[in-house]
Amino acid sequence: MKTFLKILIGVVVLVAVVAVGALLYLNHYLQSPACKQAVLAAAKQSLGSEVKIADMKISIFSGIRLHGVTIANPPGFDGQLLTAKAFVLRYRLLPLLSRRLVIEELALEQPKIVLCKNEKGDWNYDKLGGAPAEKPPPATSAGGASMAGGINVTLSKLALTDGTVAMLGASNKPLVQVEQINVTTAVDLTGSKLSGRGQAKLGLLNIAQALYIRQAGAPVSVSSREVKLSPVSGQLAGGTIGGTVAVQLAGGFKYGA
Repeated sequence: MKTFLKILIGVVVLVAVVAVGALLYLNHYLQSPACKQAVLAAAKQSLGSEVKIADMKISIFSGIRLHGVTIANPPGFDGQLLTAKAFVLRYRLLPLLSRRLVIEELALEQPKIVLCKNEKGDWNYDKLGGAPAEKPPPATSAGGASMAGGINVTLSKLALTDGTVAMLGASNKPLVQVEQINVTTAVDLTGSKLSGRGQAKLGLLNIAQALYIRQAGAPVSVSSREVKLSPVSGQLAGGTIGGTVAVQLAGGFKYGA
């Protein structure tokens, strides 16, 4: 019996050593140029556009940080669709043992997004990627489905800092320009119930170079049904504006003042 226990303990130790070694090797590979090239190749194949990353740091134990992210416009469009100073994903592994996915931070720093239309009336974002593959509808139980087989998700910080979005019509005619976008929220997904709160601010909303809304902001609330900004406040032509903006997650858009 003692011999059997010694053998069993030896096997357990061996498996543990191999597992730790494999994790360390994988973590080392994630820091290598080969991994970076593989990531860029996969991103290009998925988006159908060139993707560049100036610097990439990935740790299997803590997360990802990308510096100098650039996504080129798809064929038929000039320039860049998106540039960003950094993309950050930080998470914790231990909560997975209790069926919880804890993401400490998911952030996009100083993104600049340009949505443009060509002479044919096509938008650049519509040309990203290929045709989606047909998939069978996911099976759901009578009581409804929960994400990732019942894993609860906690997103402690979802942030977009100092962002800019420009929408250009044909011949690069300015339609909408949004500057100094800052959004910070925290979100929880328990089963099929989504909830969250945060704050959204923007420095300038320029509509067709004719209407200028400045220093706008609103509290953000997130539910399984909608994302709501209310009450919205801002400055317009020496006065103030107010209202509510709600995006239905099931589809559709509505604005109420």
